[in-house]
Amino acid sequence: MRLYEGKRFERQLGRRFRRHAETRDGIVWEIDENSKIVQCKIQGSDEYILCHYPRNWQTLPSWCKRGNAVRITHKGGMRSYFEVTGNGRSIPSPVEGPTLPNPEILYNGILTGGLVETAEAPLSCRALSVGATTYRINGVTYTLDMDGGLSVMDDGNLGLMDSASWLMDTGGNLYPLIDAAPVAPLSRYDLLVVGTDGLIDIIKGVASTSPVMPNVPADHIKLASVLVLGDEACIEDKYIDSLYEDRKLTQITYEISQHGAYVINENDEFEWLPDSHDYPECHLTVTLRDQYGWPLLGDYTLTLTKWIGTGEIYSSQSGWDADSVSQWIFASSSYEFSYKRDQSESPEITPILAVTVEGFIEGGAQRIQLLNVAGGKIP
Repeated sequence: MRLYEGKRFERQLGRRFRRHAETRDGIVWEIDENSKIVQCKIQGSDEYILCHYPRNWQTLPSWCKRGNAVRITHKGGMRSYFEVTGNGRSIPSPVEGPTLPNPEILYNGILTGGLVETAEAPLSCRALSVGATTYRINGVTYTLDMDGGLSVMDDGNLGLMDSASWLMDTGGNLYPLIDAAPVAPLSRYDLLVVGTDGLIDIIKGVASTSPVMPNVPADHIKLASVLVLGDEACIEDKYIDSLYEDRKLTQITYEISQHGAYVINENDEFEWLPDSHDYPECHLTVTLRDQYGWPLLGDYTLTLTKWIGTGEIYSSQSGWDADSVSQWIFASSSYEFSYKRDQSESPEITPILAVTVEGFIEGGAQRIQLLNVAGGKIP
């Protein structure tokens, strides 16, 4: 009975507090959604009042917007705790200064269109196609109307194909040219931007092994960025608005070449040579490459394994072995292993060789096709 009487008394006190809670109207000046706080001005004051709003609100209600009148309540009768609770009756006026906060300036950016892609032949493979665009800067909307005779800024960083080489059915698109790529492994970012002057420009980045995106100039917006990879002759769509990744080992390539007088022909077929040498050799050059196809130099250990077949394999650090050899000292992205065939009385078997690099296993392997004494292929 005492517990019940205590709860009833608490509810009565709550109703009294709510009836006598001081309320006032204010103007929403700023909103901090991270802290769940609304900055308000009230009648006759130029001071800001920090008001809370319920933390369980997932979205702000329509009345809780900058410049709106809201009702401010001392929650629970506590004069030090303010909360916005709904629409205000009227917008109060401060003592001095603006009655309402400055209107919000909408974001700078593309509103419609703005498609940037590689141009089609017969234009240069380093030309980009920029379609019709509407965009906003500092609250003003601009239009790129290519059919209206819009020109393109010519400041040395930007080129255009001669008008005689423009395609006739492209609807007046512009074709800015990206400068030649740097030497691998350097890369850079180039930015296509458009400004309040209605001109397209290219901001050329700095070539680096870790390229950094150039800054967008004042009173301009970004149309697109282009990742210009080293040694790339043409721009591809996949590099428009693409981000550079740190280089990593993704591929191992093989190349077979002759050793001394023992020739490996164009089809990588190893001839039977009993008259000149009992154990003829050939070289197997292994090159490590990154995700961009560039040779990759690093502190790696290469292990060459013969999966199947006869003959022996060789590295300078392991010597000759019938099954596996390793090499962990080499001064470039490539290393030459060797293979020698038996040419013995017993049947030979064509070898299949594979390289692993510290746990990275290339999906393919290298087959060295052996020829028998009659010129036929050995299985």
